[in-house]
Amino acid sequence: MTKFALCAAGLAMIAGSALANPHLSATADGTPAGFTGVRGATNTIINVDISGVESRFALSNPGNVVLNVDLAAALGLASGSTVTMTSIGWNVNLTTFGGSWLSEARIYFDDNVAPDLSGLFLTPGVGNGFGGTNVNFASAGQIDLSDNAIPNIVLPNGILRLEFYESFVDDTLAADAIWESGFLSIGVAEIPAPGAAALLGVAGLAGMRRRR
Repeated sequence: MTKFALCAAGLAMIAGSALANPHLSATADGTPAGFTGVRGATNTIINVDISGVESRFALSNPGNVVLNVDLAAALGLASGSTVTMTSIGWNVNLTTFGGSWLSEARIYFDDNVAPDLSGLFLTPGVGNGFGGTNVNFASAGQIDLSDNAIPNIVLPNGILRLEFYESFVDDTLAADAIWESGFLSIGVAEIPAPGAAALLGVAGLAGMRRRR
């Protein structure tokens, strides 16, 4: 398949999805995943510096750069604590090489226990079907995942896995792109455990009874 055909297919999938933000998708083919989880209020933002990271191969290639970010440790929690990602923001500068396009450099977010391609796919340069040097892409704030029909990402051991990849590989012997500078802003929420949520509900009912 030619690069033009791939681009056209990608645009069609974005147009046909229910996502409010075209930079984000929830499955490998760009369609939104069903969201039935509890939405949490973001209360902490953790910035992850991705300066100098290269984008080289297709998704899941063992040669891709993978960063494992210990969000639990960044929050001062005990090692292995469960953490939930609820939003994403970015301010990055991207350079492409050869015939690679800005829209082809992407990042996949998932837990590092069992990444299964059902996490979050981010394309900061979406719609830019051409190359560029040190081009800035910024989200202008945090984007809530559930607002975009994407599930919050539950990290059982508190570690977020980031895989940098290309949607179309132009050169198998060298990097197609490099993230020159910038950071990803990871929004982390505290979502009550089921038992705590149930207690809150009981307390609310008790309060209603007292007012009658």
